[in-house]
Amino acid sequence: MEPTHQPFTPASASRTLPLVSRIVLEAIELKREWRAAIHRFELLQVEADTGAESAAAREARR
Repeated sequence: MEPTHQPFTPASASRTLPLVSRIVLEAIELKREWRAAIHRFELLQVEADTGAESAAAREARR
């Protein structure tokens, strides 16, 4: 027996929108946090002058 497919209606879209909105907002916030962490890591790495990864850069990477 084949599963029945119900059409995606404007009403079902409206019911789904709050969940989708929360997921998108969380993804945006996580990307901001990730980019900030990468930026901190890169700044610490540049400060290391030696070309080797500094202890502070290693800690920022965690």
